[in-house]
Amino acid sequence: GGMPSGHAAIAFSIAVSVLLSDSGTLISLMVLLLAVLVSQSRMMMKIHSSKEVWLGAALGTTVTLLLYIFFA
Repeated sequence: GGMPSGHAAIAFSIAVSVLLSDSGTLISLMVLLLAVLVSQSRMMMKIHSSKEVWLGAALGTTVTLLLYIFFA
């Protein structure tokens, strides 16, 4: 593991990208669920703490939103 969780950051970055692309409600919910499951698995395997996963999720979400705002 490490600080923050790179898997959570990437999973939530992809989820935010899909949410912003208007792919539809079902696809958006499925990708968001996948990001949550990736994050949960990192904690269940005791690779990361909940703090590391939350920070990874926040980092992935924030960076993706900022890139979307900057380039859109």
